Amino acid sequence: MKHSWCSSMVWAACICGVLLSAGHAQQVDYGKIEPPEVFIFPTPREATYGRLDIRISTPSGAQAVIVLPSNPSPTLQAAAEDLNAQLRRIAPDAQPLPVLQEGDSAPRGTVTYVLIGAAGAMRKLDELAAAEGIHVTAGEPGPQGYRIAVHEEGEKRYVLLIGSDDQGAYWAAGSFAQLLRRGHDGDVRAYSASVRDWPGFQWRMTSVEAVYESNYDGVTSMKERMARVLALKYNVSCYSGDNRELNEWLRTRGFRAGTGYWTMQHIGRKAAELGIKPYNWSDARLNEAWAEAYKRNAANSRPGLVIWHDCTDAGWFDKYIDKFWNQREEADKAAYPDAHPARADAARINLIYDAVKSVSPDTQLYFTVPCYYDNPQDDSLPYIELFRDYLRTLGKLTPNDIVWVLEDRGPASIVAYSHYLEGRCVNYRYPLPGQGGFWSTNFTSAKAASRYTDAYWF
Repeated sequence: MKHSWCSSMVWAACICGVLLSAGHAQQVDYGKIEPPEVFIFPTPREATYGRLDIRISTPSGAQAVIVLPSNPSPTLQAAAEDLNAQLRRIAPDAQPLPVLQEGDSAPRGTVTYVLIGAAGAMRKLDELAAAEGIHVTAGEPGPQGYRIAVHEEGEKRYVLLIGSDDQGAYWAAGSFAQLLRRGHDGDVRAYSASVRDWPGFQWRMTSVEAVYESNYDGVTSMKERMARVLALKYNVSCYSGDNRELNEWLRTRGFRAGTGYWTMQHIGRKAAELGIKPYNWSDARLNEAWAEAYKRNAANSRPGLVIWHDCTDAGWFDKYIDKFWNQREEADKAAYPDAHPARADAARINLIYDAVKSVSPDTQLYFTVPCYYDNPQDDSLPYIELFRDYLRTLGKLTPNDIVWVLEDRGPASIVAYSHYLEGRCVNYRYPLPGQGGFWSTNFTSAKAASRYTDAYWF
């Protein structure tokens, strides 16, 4: 699942080629320039495309049905729902596709059967996949991976959307939805295709801005906004998680939306009211304020995740030590006489963790490492051994299902953080050119380093 600027670059190259061959811009007939057809985006790892001849629906009736396994999971039901939603977008007058379960009878006149499921969950899907020489298991193509194929039996077509798991089947349905086209006659057909795809990163994060109901025409339009994000096969955002109904809708589609990033601003105001520094570690009132703020967020919206960012925003370990830890108040020094703040940070992190899990056990917790810009593998850094001991201690004193957030780190740094923290790390990449420069700003080159980290935040 590759996120790139390839299509736009090809389109630009087409224009440049015409300009160069014409010699003068005024001689170009722009009306005759057509961009290349983009079938599925992000581009699958393996894909070949056939004719636009799979009959789907007409204004007078559906020609296809969607078939799910018996007792389908919410994720597979969402796949069927979203496929029909895409059909409505491109052809509002076309009839929706009936959704059946394996063993149900199809309406008379059905010529296309769209089978959606994970390997081993639907007998007919497995049989037809085997007939097409397709081998899909939990490990092939792998978690969230899928295959698309078309099987013909006389006049009937079977579109096989088979995943290594239900989430893979959902992504397969999303890819197939991009193959639908509305003709001039109002009929909807789909391209035939053979696709094999799997993610380079298990967690594909987006910085899509917070989605509040007040900014849109209700939850329906919020879902439409997030449907465009799902079409790009993102599955995590540290924002957008403030509406409970939206969170539940996203969760069934394998997407976790977050909340809580800006809690540090609220805590800063609380610290001012108490007359203490916002980066105070030992004041019980401030620590309870942190925990209660995240508990309230989790209880109200049941987000996929909450994200914590500390008030120092230090970025580098030597800055964290010199400008904050070594300048801490006397009460902090008495409570934590340590050379680094690992125990103090862990105490706050554990307090927040317990508060969130007490009201929303399925919510994940993301914590930004206060020294998120640094490089633990660099022996020349100031306080390097102290830095490494800080990370080791922080990792050992906190739950092992925490997700640690880094910013704009290269592969070697991610390996080092993961080693010392003994945990999973996600890496934020600034989306604009000129902001950072360790990896390019698309999934293509980042995939080359996918063996270093299982997440990418764009």
